[in-house]
Amino acid sequence: MINNIEIAIFDKTQHKTKNFNCGNEALNLFLQQFAAKQQKKWVGRTFVAINNDHHILGFYTLSAGSVQHQDAPEHLRKGLPKYPIPTATLGRLAVHEQYQGKGLGHLLLKDALIRILFAAQELGIVAIIVDAKDKKSAEFYKNYGLIEFPDKPLKLFMQLETIAMAYK
Repeated sequence: MINNIEIAIFDKTQHKTKNFNCGNEALNLFLQQFAAKQQKKWVGRTFVAINNDHHILGFYTLSAGSVQHQDAPEHLRKGLPKYPIPTATLGRLAVHEQYQGKGLGHLLLKDALIRILFAAQELGIVAIIVDAKDKKSAEFYKNYGLIEFPDKPLKLFMQLETIAMAYK
């Protein structure tokens, strides 16, 4: 495990992105060039795990979303009105190559789930939705209890009820 980590909302004036490398160029580029722009336009919120020197060790992005009732897995839509189902979207989660395999991904995911749980106290959120980048990422999320959409192995969800039970 990594010590002296703080998770904070991304601030491009304080947090150093230049040397961040998770091994995925699209995720690196997002953090370095687009995360701040999306925050400014209220599209999403990026949270960063930083060390004492404000170097970014990992990050994730949250935004609001929805899934059409008919497109949701039966388990998710059961008992809900036939309207779009309000969700939170975990758009990206990445860990610097140097810190991969040390529990930081777990820490970031846990932080995201708790933030979503708190947000759900103020607005309707039925589930978290994740569009995994690849099979390896999907396996990571499945290890934490997220469930695949039928016929969409890279799209996963977890109901808020499940999160609430885990973090009471």
